[in-house]
Formats: sequence, structure tokens, C-alpha cells
Amino acid sequence: MLTSLRAPCPRGACFQPSKRPLTHLKCRQSCVAPLCAAPGRPGPANTARTLVDLTSHGTLATLLPDGTPLGTATSYVLDGTGQPILRLRAHAVHTDNLRANPATSLFVHPANPPARALARLTLLGHAEAVPENLLPAVAEVHATLAAGGQGVDAPSPSDVYMRLHVTSCFLVDQLGGGSAAQRLTREEYLGGVPDALRGPAAGLVTYMNASRTEDLLNLGADAMGCSPDDLATVELVWLDSLGFYIRTVPLLPPNEPQTLRLTFLRPVSDEREARSALTMMAQESWERRRPYNPVMVTT
Repeated sequence: MLTSLRAPCPRGACFQPSKRPLTHLKCRQSCVAPLCAAPGRPGPANTARTLVDLTSHGTLATLLPDGTPLGTATSYVLDGTGQPILRLRAHAVHTDNLRANPATSLFVHPANPPARALARLTLLGHAEAVPENLLPAVAEVHATLAAGGQGVDAPSPSDVYMRLHVTSCFLVDQLGGGSAAQRLTREEYLGGVPDALRGPAAGLVTYMNASRTEDLLNLGADAMGCSPDDLATVELVWLDSLGFYIRTVPLLPPNEPQTLRLTFLRPVSDEREARSALTMMAQESWERRRPYNPVMVTT
């Protein structure tokens, strides 16, 4: 069974505002702090599954007859297990290479920000034939994906479809893993789940950075334990169903950017819940800096 590259987000519980400070980071003169070690990040397998679902193109590595590795561009859709089904030209060099030696890998990295900051992934395995009963559906999905393509990017009746049987993965989680490479087994990758916010995440990042700069300043200042006036900028980098990353730049030297992870009290499942959670957290951050002290009335 095929799955859409942009699967709909499942429903889930609504966010409830936290009653605790976002972090325990303390701001000194320059407002510089280490990476926030907050819990509640998606695991490596979920990040890998999210990444392959965010894009539909990658770099395919095959072996030439003399053993020289060749990297070429290819498009893919995903089957029901999250494994890529590749569209290949019938007489392309990489197609001939796979027929002779099915060992291959697929490098996936979103081309555009903000998703580009999330991670990089290489799927390792071997190419295998797509079951005959799936070919019509595979061709239809690929034709939709490649609609308007020119030259080699245009669908052709002679196109060949092969599935990448994933045996392991090589993940560089640029945000959650501190850029450290991680190796995932086939079972770990197949057991991962794409994040519920993968579809609207990029639009939410753009919206927050363009229209809710004051909210981001309040969140950044609260996380750093300083005043918004001490920060030059605060930028939303990425968000998922468990929380989000912000990048703060202090106003005073050394002006070193810091990336912090802030978590939602409860997972969010769609754009509406994410907007609500961000707004509530920003309001809490603002209120913590301006505590309400009721005036005692004596009679």
C-alpha cells in the first residue's frame, strides 16, 4: 500500500499551558547559554521517517561496472512501510547499474529552509522489483508528483520503478542530535512514525518569524532568564508535535547564537493546536516577567 508524501495529521489532545518555567537557564551579561537539554524530542527513527516524508527527491548512489560510485538525482514516493519507490529511466546509467548490482543508497536532505535545518539521512539497502499489482498505483502517484516536469523529469510510459529495501540508515540529526551521526537498523527505521506537524511546520515557522516576533522575544528571554531587551533576535527554527527550537542572538558581544529546545506540556497534533500552544507559552513568558501583584483593599 502506498502512503502520501503529505499524510494528514492525526487528531490528538489539546495543549494545556505549563505552570512551570520553560527552562532553568540563567542569563549573564551576554545572555549566552548552552544547548537546552529539555526532554521531549522526537527519537531518531521518528526524525528519519519525518525527513523522508518532507521531500520527494534524493541522491541515488549506484556502482558502475568498474566499481566507481555514481551519485544521481532521483524522485521517490513511499510505500506503506516508509520505504522509497524510485522512478528511473529505463535506459539510464543508474538503472543499468542497479540491474547489475542492486546495492544502493539514497541521500535525503530537504532543499529549502526551514526543513533543511532538521536533519540529513542516508538510506542504505538494495533495489528490488515492485510487485506487479502495485505498479499502476505507483505510476499514477509518480505521474502526479512529476506533473509539469521537463526532459528527464517528465514521466514516461517506459519508466522503471524499483523499491529501496532499507537495511539500515545513517542519520545526522542537525537539531536534536547535536550534528552527531547515528546508525539505525531496518527495524528501528520501519518502527518510526512521521511527525504529526510535518505538513504545516514550514508555514508555521514562516508565520511566527514574520508576524509574531514579540512572542518569540518573550519566549527566548524567558528561556535565557534575561530581558527581551538583552536579545538582538529570536528566530523559530523548527517545530514538531512535542516542542520547538529557537535560535537566540544576544545584543551584547560576543553575540554568539544559541539554539534552545522548548517543549510543549502535551503533544500537539495539528496547526491549530500548535498555534494555540505557542501563543499560550508566549503569554506565560510575558506574565512571568510582569507578575501580577493585587492591591490589598482594607475596609
